[in-house]
Amino acid sequence: MVSADGNVVIVASDHPAARRAMTMKTYFALAHVLVSPEGERHGLVDRALAQQGKRRVLALTLPQMFAAPAVVARTNMTATVMKRVALGSSAGSTLALFPPPMTLPDVTFDLIWHRRSDASPAQRWFRSIVESTAANL
Repeated sequence: MVSADGNVVIVASDHPAARRAMTMKTYFALAHVLVSPEGERHGLVDRALAQQGKRRVLALTLPQMFAAPAVVARTNMTATVMKRVALGSSAGSTLALFPPPMTLPDVTFDLIWHRRSDASPAQRWFRSIVESTAANL
């Protein structure tokens, strides 16, 4: 089973940037939250921008993506996160979502397991639940 999710740029819905299109000019005028579980100061977005010879201003690095929507909803910062994370967040209703102003690849998720559990009825049941849930997202 394979599932994919795209990225969105989020800002607080009451932020002035929420009232206009997310152009590169607007994007670069904002302070950014970077999600980096490894604690690095660059990520997928930064690599895409570097290919264009550009850099964004990082204001905060978080180790976990699910905190980013809550931080953005309460600040003047922005973040580029997976769409499902933004929509599923408790802060989701207080965010404005925009397509990124640059091309970013989808994030792909694979369901994998060891071959010794391939025929296990419990494992097969569990995989079917995960697969059907992911298909409905």
